[in-house]
Amino acid sequence: MANTTEEFRLISPTIDHNGRLPRKYTGDGQGAKNNLSPPLEWYNISEGTKSLALVVQDIDASDPDGPIIPWTHWIVANIRPSLKGLPEG
Repeated sequence: MANTTEEFRLISPTIDHNGRLPRKYTGDGQGAKNNLSPPLEWYNISEGTKSLALVVQDIDASDPDGPIIPWTHWIVANIRPSLKGLPEG
């Protein structure tokens, strides 16, 4: 199990240091058409964790006729804590 003094980290090796998602995973690229998600890795899961859940939202999605509200792209639940990440796609 993880050392409890270390903070949980979620990363994608494909996202640059400015937080930009490569075009291939966006609606402008092929990601939206092919349902292609970026690879993800996580570290320092708290001891005793039984499962993980992942929610991916676009926090500044806009509706031309309404307020800015988060748009949920996908949700994954019941991820085994023994997994160290999710592959691309």
